[in-house]
Amino acid sequence: SREAAFTYAISSAGITYAVTAACSRGNITACGCEPAVRERKAVPPNGWEWGGCSADVTYGMR
Repeated sequence: SREAAFTYAISSAGITYAVTAACSRGNITACGCEPAVRERKAVPPNGWEWGGCSADVTYGMR
């Protein structure tokens, strides 16, 4: 039914979000930062460098 499909979609989105958030916090050892962000780039001239971790949504969807 449409209601069951909606419930399934919302549940899937919630699980994907929870896994992605746990991955970004480092709570899951099998994953890490999103690969494009993990690569180190040269420090900009002003000396400030973003050291955060981007969400690896692809891992969360698996």
